Amino acid sequence: MCKFIIRIFFSKRWVKFFIGISVLFLFLVAINNVYTQPPPPPPPPPTIGPYLYSAHGSITYGVNRSSLSTFGYSMGNCAHCHEQHASIGGAEPVPNSPAGPDYYLLFKDLWVDPTQSNIFCFGCHTDISSVQYSFSRTNYSYSYWAGGDTTVTCPDSIYESFQFVTDTGAPQTNCGLSVAVGSSHMLRDIRDYLSTRSDWNFPSTTNNINPCSGCHNPHRAKRDPHTTAGRTDGSGNLIVSAVSRPSRHSTNNNNNWDLWGDDPGERMSDYISLNGGTYQALYRYNSTSTYEPDGSSTTNGSNLFDTVNFCISCHATRLTSTRLGRRTYAINWSSSGDQHGGNWDAGGGGRKSPYGSASINYVLSCLDCHEPHGSPNAFLLRQEVNGVQVNVLNG
Repeated sequence: MCKFIIRIFFSKRWVKFFIGISVLFLFLVAINNVYTQPPPPPPPPPTIGPYLYSAHGSITYGVNRSSLSTFGYSMGNCAHCHEQHASIGGAEPVPNSPAGPDYYLLFKDLWVDPTQSNIFCFGCHTDISSVQYSFSRTNYSYSYWAGGDTTVTCPDSIYESFQFVTDTGAPQTNCGLSVAVGSSHMLRDIRDYLSTRSDWNFPSTTNNINPCSGCHNPHRAKRDPHTTAGRTDGSGNLIVSAVSRPSRHSTNNNNNWDLWGDDPGERMSDYISLNGGTYQALYRYNSTSTYEPDGSSTTNGSNLFDTVNFCISCHATRLTSTRLGRRTYAINWSSSGDQHGGNWDAGGGGRKSPYGSASINYVLSCLDCHEPHGSPNAFLLRQEVNGVQVNVLNG
């Protein structure tokens, strides 16, 4: 009898039935655990590589989307910008329109055409409705941070810097000003130009281009405090840089999108040594003893990235300007070009300090006169230059 029962129980049919029931039971247990247990904690940010040392990847002040806080994502985690799936923990975090990730798995549209006010970077870098927890430092202008004029609080965000003009390039009132005479770089013009530069490794499809990436590498850009403390790597050989020269994004440069100005050979002092002349740093606001961009006593540009070669990556050619309604003039900063560049200014007497000698050929940095993003003044002119305020609103 026992042999008969054993033979029946361990027959092929019963073995298959028993295995099937066991697998089904384990599957139902796993499903139950998925929907009744909290999700496991996400991975921490990477421990090596350049991203960890960038402004976005920092574990002390990096990206930190507020809607991910309930999931325990650490500051600097890639998921604050990139969503691997359409949801996290069964729901899509804010912002959740359009549904699901955008290009490059971004949480927001990369580009809404036409626009001067709705691109991916403005999801965080704005003074209103930011999806990011508050910044540890405000994105004021170059006149504020490098020039040291802390009374210049308009604009107070990257978004606001670009809102001095409309989508069509017309001036508009911004940040409480009563007149509409300011200027901004036109993001659509930058995007369209980058789409023509396949040699710089940008795609030809304009909607796949973030115009901010023409000047910045979001995975490497560092936060520049514009003070003597924290501007170097400790050895003094590297300075903090937030910019990446677009011509170095190319496949001919191993796609490394490295920072520009952080290494020796990429400073204003190096530009002068290669092109002749002298660079003299501007005074900081209300000072005749401290200089831009960090309030130190350095005057030769060894602490400022080579802005000339950086800007003429684009501006050496005539560019289409929606803002001006014409093509821009090509900038020639060589010895045969503009007198603010390498061309000798024979009648250079009567200059204001610290440009004291008429026998010296002073070569200017682009940032000595212009804001990189936008300004309440025309032609991106700064509100503070060489220690004094210069509110030339409609020049």
